Amino acid sequence: MARLSRKPLVVSPGEEYSPEIVAAESRKMDSLLRESSALPADAVVGAILRFPRGDGYAFYKVVSERPLTLQWIQYGDCWQVESWEIRGLRLTDIRLMIDRRRKLPKVLG
Repeated sequence: MARLSRKPLVVSPGEEYSPEIVAAESRKMDSLLRESSALPADAVVGAILRFPRGDGYAFYKVVSERPLTLQWIQYGDCWQVESWEIRGLRLTDIRLMIDRRRKLPKVLG
């Protein structure tokens, strides 16, 4: 069962938006996603997970494997996943999510 870190990873600086702020957010998130994509195939810590929510995604970073801990990434519209869904995740689920995400470009490509 996964845990949720109490401290979010803040990518969105607040409620004030301008083109510069949106561009800075996008650069930070792109950097996190590149780091996640560059992880070795068996790595879990550092992976970014996406959960479809509303008109976007809720993003979480795996910060620990034992105990399995996710950190919410405060980004964009700041969508979040229900706490019961996070608690229900197992390491096997996380590995499947990462594997499917890596295979997606090959399937669509």
